[in-house]
Amino acid sequence: MQKRKKQLLGLAGLVLVGAMTAVACALPSPGASAVDDSDKTDGIGIKVTVGEEQSTSQPSVNISSVAGESTNREPNNPIITTNKKVSISLSYRRATSVTVQVKGVKGNVIATAVCENVSFSESSQTCNTSVDLTDEYINKNIREGDNLVVEAVAERQDTGVRQSDTYSFIYRSAYIYTKDEHDQEAKNPIIYAVANSDIKYAFLEVFDANGNKVVLKEVIEFSYADIDPVTGLYKITLPFKENNLPAGKYTVVMMAYGSTTPSEDSLLSVSTITVVYDPEGVLPPDTGSRFLGDLNISQADYILTGLVAFGLVTMFAVFLIVRRNKR
Repeated sequence: MQKRKKQLLGLAGLVLVGAMTAVACALPSPGASAVDDSDKTDGIGIKVTVGEEQSTSQPSVNISSVAGESTNREPNNPIITTNKKVSISLSYRRATSVTVQVKGVKGNVIATAVCENVSFSESSQTCNTSVDLTDEYINKNIREGDNLVVEAVAERQDTGVRQSDTYSFIYRSAYIYTKDEHDQEAKNPIIYAVANSDIKYAFLEVFDANGNKVVLKEVIEFSYADIDPVTGLYKITLPFKENNLPAGKYTVVMMAYGSTTPSEDSLLSVSTITVVYDPEGVLPPDTGSRFLGDLNISQADYILTGLVAFGLVTMFAVFLIVRRNKR
């Protein structure tokens, strides 16, 4: 009889954990937003609201794209542009004026634009504008790789109430990136280069996992003239098989110059990426589980509640066993 009770208790605990886990995975994430409100929070600058913030009088503004790229992106996937004329798209409501500024890392205003024909409306309106990062600003106020900030401000001039939205981006005259692609035959890594007309010469260097430079049979080099005018990219297949490189991780560094002859004074951009070369499929795969990492706060609460319940049931079962043995 006691054995059956323990079995039932254990089964009940497992069922409870399973039920709580299922509810956690099915539960939708609560709506939340965080806005910069430093003027009202003594410099702390963050106000978090759960659910949709209801407002019928305040103006609102939202930056939807910068340099033609959507702002709905992962935090580790920033917008990078090589264009000195940066396009900006936004939407707004309940505003009589909308201005756009690009600021440097010190908060200095680099460029300004104004949305035209703005009139008060409860319905959402759109604005497409652009700012010019001229050579004067780039040389004096912008360094390669700086996080620049676009700030859009919507204002009701009759009440003086303002609302703003910000988004950061990076200006580079050239950079390289990878989509983790490989060619079919040699399994050589494929990367892509992006550059503007300032780049007169660029070359790549490769380093192994220990930081040792890999000497290739031929120098990998390009210039702005090699960029595809349609895609805006220069596709590069790294010749790892041709150079008899072993499987492993490699660091690729691009050095881009503003003259046809490389020199320290003409160096405009340096870009670094990591690629994996695995022609025989011998490298161990990344098997890290992200189940718990993908849970939101409410889902995690359900998981922890289920585990606590299971622990309590287990302790009660142990208590019954100890009590029976004492008898």
